[in-house]
Amino acid sequence: MTFDKVKEIISNNLNIPISKIKLKSRLLHDFNADSLDLYQIVMNIEMDFDFEIDEKDIYKIKRVQDIVFIIDDKLSTDIDKKTENF
Repeated sequence: MTFDKVKEIISNNLNIPISKIKLKSRLLHDFNADSLDLYQIVMNIEMDFDFEIDEKDIYKIKRVQDIVFIIDDKLSTDIDKKTENF
């Protein structure tokens, strides 16, 4: 599910067909994304998933799978925090 949403966001931001976006795709080399493109992708992810990505994590993003990992990690951390309060 996360991967599908990330593909949609990348496709919309970079005008790339969803079918060309793979987990191992490199944003810079495979899609010619620049830092502004990455910033826009991150902003859209933050809006769609309703959380902020730490700046240190943004610098780790090289491949699509990096984005998916960051989102899944953030979502699982948020769930853990919520369940601790019960």
